Amino acid sequence: ILISLSSITTGILNSMGAENKTLICNTVGSALMIACVWFLPKLMGVYSLIVGFTLVHGISAVVNVILINKYCCEKPRYLKFLLLSVLFLLPTAFIGLLLKRMLLSRLGNLLTLFLCAIIMVTFNLLLYFGFNLLNVNLIKKTFSKKKKLSLRFSFLKLKKR
Repeated sequence: ILISLSSITTGILNSMGAENKTLICNTVGSALMIACVWFLPKLMGVYSLIVGFTLVHGISAVVNVILINKYCCEKPRYLKFLLLSVLFLLPTAFIGLLLKRMLLSRLGNLLTLFLCAIIMVTFNLLLYFGFNLLNVNLIKKTFSKKKKLSLRFSFLKLKKR
């Protein structure tokens, strides 16, 4: 989520003419990542790289969202969704770690990976539905057969012209 949010918000700010601010933000984040990679391997090993990437994209995402709220005339209504999405990462990651510990010795690497991914995505979706961040009716409309067929036929009609 942090990488996606950082990339999207950086593009938005760049299109608004705030390239210097995103450059400064990414430079500070990169300096912190270099510091993490330089000093933390003694304490954390290879996980220091993950901490560095989290710092880079986390700082960039937070600062970019603050700058977008500052520069936009109309205030965005997505902050509740972003906050809850980031908070949902904690229980989802915890469930993933528990499942990995329980299943890895019994099922092996590949099957554990697939099973954990399916359960974690399902758990995350249930959290989104439970907190009304996703609407079931909207998803049904998006994946309905009528819409897919109409898209296919409209594509064929465009192709004939």
